Amino acid sequence: MRSRVWILLAASLLATAACRNASQGGTAGQGSGAGGQSQLIITSPTEGQEVSNPVHLVMVVNGAEIGPTDTGKMHIHVYYDDSSEYEVVESTAADLKVPAGTKQIRVVLADANHNETDVSTSVRVSVAGTGGAPEEQPPDTTGADDGGYDRGY
Repeated sequence: MRSRVWILLAASLLATAACRNASQGGTAGQGSGAGGQSQLIITSPTEGQEVSNPVHLVMVVNGAEIGPTDTGKMHIHVYYDDSSEYEVVESTAADLKVPAGTKQIRVVLADANHNETDVSTSVRVSVAGTGGAPEEQPPDTTGADDGGYDRGY
């Protein structure tokens, strides 16, 4: 009789453990990281770093597969300071044109439908320059630029 009680007790503990492990798994497309949570880490740039444009952003994502939204994979929303506008990044590295000045770059893990998760992190950097193409100069209409030829006047 005692052996039956031990067998039932052991079976009950195993079933409870199996149910608990199944409930901690991630959802489709999200996976599970440490403790059932995905994790997002910015490895570059580092906190307080002085950078120039384009800013090379490098991240590590644990517990989620990153890729194009049309494949159903997760992606990353990138915010600057407190803006509600974001850039979509579909890989773990991107070159971004960040406005000049001291900026907080915040990244948030999002699903293919752009629903954001509670997985996010940020880094504060000092950005020099504008990151855009050089400003175009208006054409010279004074005739001073004659292509280096001496017109003989």
